[in-house]
Amino acid sequence: MPSRFICPYCGQDFQGSRDCKYHQSVHTGVKSFQCDLCDMAFARPSSLKRHMLVHSGLKPFSCSVCDWNFADRSNFVKHMRSHSERPYQCDLCTKRFDSTHKLERHMEKHNLFKGPGYECEVCQKVFQRNSYLQKHRRVHTGEKPFACETCGRCFSQVSDLAKHRRTHTGEKPYRCEVCYRSFSEPSNLRRHLRIHSDSRPYFCRLCDVGFRQSSALQGHVQSAKHKRALELDEEKKKRQKTDGFFADSENSSEEDTGLVICD
Repeated sequence: MPSRFICPYCGQDFQGSRDCKYHQSVHTGVKSFQCDLCDMAFARPSSLKRHMLVHSGLKPFSCSVCDWNFADRSNFVKHMRSHSERPYQCDLCTKRFDSTHKLERHMEKHNLFKGPGYECEVCQKVFQRNSYLQKHRRVHTGEKPFACETCGRCFSQVSDLAKHRRTHTGEKPYRCEVCYRSFSEPSNLRRHLRIHSDSRPYFCRLCDVGFRQSSALQGHVQSAKHKRALELDEEKKKRQKTDGFFADSENSSEEDTGLVICD
């Protein structure tokens, strides 16, 4: 029977001593493999090797669905699952989900649930689950039953309390699988991921330029360049309107001179 190597911290066993050693870094926090180009350190040499692709700029794995490129094959495989393993799609905003439960909860945001359910006696909104109704009622009552044990601030939803706690603990559970930067909120991670892609969903149609962040688009709209483009566009519309007016006048004059008065 092959030898087994036991982790002294949690008792998990491994077939190889190297795997056992690397695993122990989860408990000790020791990261022996340091990147020479930045401050990142890793517990495994394979993780360091994968990280070095970030500095090389090479992204050989390309998604054929949305044109995102990836340096690491494992991240590419995870991304492809977002296209292939979310069969439940919202008919209103095209978002996809991997379970009917998540789709149902998402539909609540559209406030389109009809049929037998739980109705709010204040605003008559209907909810599929009684738990959703109980959460919603706090909008009207102002009740905030979830208190932060550190600063005493209260919240109406336990999920909001969980987010708030991270301001005290510094916890950042949402990690970028490309550069390993961590974030406290999933929305911040989603915005960050656009740095690693060519996605520019916020578009100025007047200037024909796209931006990764909505704040960047707002800054562009307030810029002198955009305002000048707006002025030029208004001048162009006025010229077109004026030219059209004179063209109609000339056509009208030509038609008038072609009239014949009969006795």
